[in-house]
Amino acid sequence: MTEKTADWSGHAPPPAGPFSRMWLSCSLGVKILIPVVLSCLLCAGGLVLFFSFQMSKQAMQDLEARLNAFTEGKAAELSGPVWHFRDDMAAKLMQSCRRNDDLLTAVLTDRDGNVVAAVRGDNADAFSHTRRASRDLTHTAGGAAYKVGTLEVVYHDGRAARLVDRLFAKHAVIVILILLVLAFSIWLSMHCIVGRPLLRLKQSLAGDLGNDRQAPLHWAGDDELGEVVDAYNDLLGEVRRRNDRLKNMNRILGREVEQRKKAEKDLQLAAGIFDVSIEGIAITNDKGDI
Repeated sequence: MTEKTADWSGHAPPPAGPFSRMWLSCSLGVKILIPVVLSCLLCAGGLVLFFSFQMSKQAMQDLEARLNAFTEGKAAELSGPVWHFRDDMAAKLMQSCRRNDDLLTAVLTDRDGNVVAAVRGDNADAFSHTRRASRDLTHTAGGAAYKVGTLEVVYHDGRAARLVDRLFAKHAVIVILILLVLAFSIWLSMHCIVGRPLLRLKQSLAGDLGNDRQAPLHWAGDDELGEVVDAYNDLLGEVRRRNDRLKNMNRILGREVEQRKKAEKDLQLAAGIFDVSIEGIAITNDKGDI
């Protein structure tokens, strides 16, 4: 038959699965370490994702600010050549934009909507999102401002995304290192505070099991383990007192059994004498009284 271990409520626990058996076989330090590390990992992952989102948001805001500043400055730079119909100079100025790491496309049109020049950035290969800005090219003459064309610029987030990815990887490595240090610190603390003292208690209990007379455990601290040791010593004292009472009762019962055996033997002897005797027999005391 299989022996079942009852829980604190007095009922037999349900059969344990493989995971439950593995969890129950783990040490106390590991049982405390795993939930703490998982909680820290979840919190750290949430913080990393939150800061990554904030960094991405800030990177896109910076990208849009650079886009507006670039478009504003380039529109002011191109208004003169377009006004004077210097399409070759306007094209050269547009070609100089290609070295911009954020540029996807830039299109310059005249006031009739005809394309004067169009360029594509040299680093416009890998990106996820774009930002678009458009500015009118104006030229002031005779106190009046005239629209001479339009500049439309599109920026991509390739460089910003790479920067965010590098920061994310850097922060992830830092978080992993912090978790490793935290896990080792928790394990070392649990080993020194709980694991090692429990091992000493286990060795003391194992030594008591090999002796007929169990010695009380000694614990210098006033912590929870000290309370457990005190409770064990109290229980050990109560068991010892009850054992002493049982031994005394056994000795008394032994003497009573001996006396009863002697009395039964005397009665059997007397009965045997009376049974076989054909003469009258009288039993007297030391004074001769019958």
